[in-house]
This record gives sequence, C-alpha cells and structure tokens, in this order.
Amino acid sequence: MAEQILNVQEEVRLKLEKFNVRYKAASDKKRRENVFEEGDMVMVYLRKERIPAGFYKQVESKEVRAVQNCKDDQ
Repeated sequence: MAEQILNVQEEVRLKLEKFNVRYKAASDKKRRENVFEEGDMVMVYLRKERIPAGFYKQVESKEVRAVQNCKDDQ
C-alpha cells in the first residue's frame, strides 16, 4: 500500500515537471530580453511590498518616475 502511494506521488511529480517545462517554453516565446546600457533612461515602479517597513512613506511621492540607469556594483 505505501509503495503504491509512493509510485503515484512519483508519477504526479514527473507529470508536473513535464507540464512546467512546456508552460515555461510557451511563456518564454512571448518574453523579450531587456538590454540596458549604462546611462539609459528607465521607468522605475516602487512596489510597497519590496520596500522596507517605514521607508515607503518617504518615497511614496516618487513611486513612478524615469531615472537614469547606473552601473550596479554588486
């Protein structure tokens, strides 16, 4: 009985992986690569959940704006 359940779980896992690969391939067809050079102007949208607590009110008025792309040293 336990072996049968493990077999079913393995089959389901393999099917999910197969369909996830198919779904990713279909989604990637529509996706385009964004290539920015240093100094390009880009639009930035600051989402509330991505900003530390208490800091959002300080940048709320600057939520959507165009900024100059700068080199990321990380």
